[in-house]
Amino acid sequence: MRPMKKQRTPYRPDQAPALERIETKRARLGIEHQALAAAAGIAIATYRRIRRRGRASLAQVNNLRFAIRTIAARKRASEMMFEAAEDNDELKRAVAVTLKGIRAALCQSEIRAADRRAVEIYLLVTACGVNGTLAAEICGCTKQNVSKLLKSVEERREAADYDQAIAALEAAIVGV
Repeated sequence: MRPMKKQRTPYRPDQAPALERIETKRARLGIEHQALAAAAGIAIATYRRIRRRGRASLAQVNNLRFAIRTIAARKRASEMMFEAAEDNDELKRAVAVTLKGIRAALCQSEIRAADRRAVEIYLLVTACGVNGTLAAEICGCTKQNVSKLLKSVEERREAADYDQAIAALEAAIVGV
């Protein structure tokens, strides 16, 4: 008597629940099937087969999820394009005024002149909540430079006198 041959598992695992969630989100966002397949990098015939059978590779499911998020983000961005342009100019002006105030406070502080650039960016980002990209644009540097300066100030805060000077500036900015 021959031993039973092991049953072969399907090449594509059952991804029906994940595909159902993707389809629900696709329908809710009003994304066409062709657009989703193209954004996911999947041939339309393959996408139809995936939908019909409910079987797909994990990579295909992940590509579909990423494509839906990308398409949704692009739609939101295009809808808010004109509003954001007006709001962004006002935000930039507000951040520029805030930066001038921080610079004025730094002139009266105990922070050395050589350290003021790093501290002003640090306070702009941490105390005022300005994101790094906008801070870089307002300060005329790169986001990587902003990150580097933030890290340098954080490392220097280990010294008690430096930390006290920064804490006093933060208290003055935040109003505590």
